[in-house]
Amino acid sequence: EAPAFERLEYEAHIVENLPAGSPVLQVLATDQDLGANGQVSYGGLSG
Repeated sequence: EAPAFERLEYEAHIVENLPAGSPVLQVLATDQDLGANGQVSYGGLSG
């Protein structure tokens, strides 16, 4: 079973003076699988 995300798309706008390490986006996903197959991981891209 694939993870189910709260939204289909996410978008963040980051202000220039935002302190390093500040949260910029909250993503929520759930997975009905059990064990290791039920773990959801996130990654980010810079650019």
